[in-house]
Amino acid sequence: EGIKDRLYAKAAIIGDGGSFVAIIALDTIGIEQEEVSAIRGKVTEATGIPASHILVAATHTHTGGPVYRDLWPYSGEYTALLVNRAAEAAIAAFRNKRPARIGFAAGTEAGISFNRRYFMRDGTVRTNPGYGNPDIVSPAGPIDPDVFVMRIDDADGGPLGLVTNFACHVDTIGGNRYSADYPGELGRVLKAVYGESFVGLFLNGACGNINHHHFMGTEKPDAGTYRKIGRVLAGESVKLREKAVTSQNLLVRAASVAVFLDVRQPTSEQIAQAEALLREEGLPERASTDADLFFARQILTLRDRGETNALAEIQVFRIGDAAVVAFPCELFVEFGIDLKRRSPAAQTFLAAYANGANGYVATREAFQQGGYETRLTSRTRLAPDSGERMVSAALGLLEELFRT
Repeated sequence: EGIKDRLYAKAAIIGDGGSFVAIIALDTIGIEQEEVSAIRGKVTEATGIPASHILVAATHTHTGGPVYRDLWPYSGEYTALLVNRAAEAAIAAFRNKRPARIGFAAGTEAGISFNRRYFMRDGTVRTNPGYGNPDIVSPAGPIDPDVFVMRIDDADGGPLGLVTNFACHVDTIGGNRYSADYPGELGRVLKAVYGESFVGLFLNGACGNINHHHFMGTEKPDAGTYRKIGRVLAGESVKLREKAVTSQNLLVRAASVAVFLDVRQPTSEQIAQAEALLREEGLPERASTDADLFFARQILTLRDRGETNALAEIQVFRIGDAAVVAFPCELFVEFGIDLKRRSPAAQTFLAAYANGANGYVATREAFQQGGYETRLTSRTRLAPDSGERMVSAALGLLEELFRT
């Protein structure tokens, strides 16, 4: 219905004189593999940077454009624009490259993100159970309070840009106007501090079960919550940037691997239920909700697709003693915490929603508990062992890149 604030494609090109990597961050809810390949193709053609060295990540804003063709059949014109803008950003960054200094710093922010799955008094686990719900017992998992920054300066120490990494769903606004949500506010504040030419990229971490709602608290988020979260992260980012020690001589390397993962199949019972629900659609007396109908259509999409396995790209960059690891899914926070704990890098940035869209990847425990994030859809269909296999693949690449 309108524009609340602008959506951006932002890019950083980082190289050591021999090897270059590209980090592209898009104000979208996700990015399909088809668009990732198109963006990479354009960037490689113009710069020579290999596709495996190009990371394309979405911030996961829920108020972005129509990027999923199964939900928005008219998305083709928009995604064509998105591909061009993303490639243009990376190509412009490459053509404007200059000697730079890069540094890293780590902090924490524990008051703006919350695990959205809760243990209930009846023994079940519910996602977003509502404020003031007397049946809530406790959160069913942790948060990841880490705030990581990558400081990028010119050779004289002048500010060029910053990459901020934090794990929290980007769905604080709602409504029907385009908005970059809290990463947009983060970027605007950083420009106010460091100048209009300063570029602040946001990489969203493992936040599949993390959002901004504190259902055991008394204060509900309001229309200005996106500003609060963006400004809190901006404050922490500015503080960390000033602490980061920069260097002009950093090794830059990249590696990626495609992991074959099993796909869950809808049962005959689920298919029959879905068909029965959809037969009710349009009837004034139907008992099913719009959400029920959505999931029913998704079940039939999976049936028709007949998919038995899927490829998921795991990508790792080494930049000095730090790493960036990209996952093509909505990864649960437990996997992110585990990966960072076991990583050989001094600091490991996690970019979820990157290089493809494979829906939620939950823990085995969450699959046993059930809940929204484990329900079958055209994207959320990977087998319960997928998260462990993705993390294992990422650790293998990290060990390879940090061996020397």
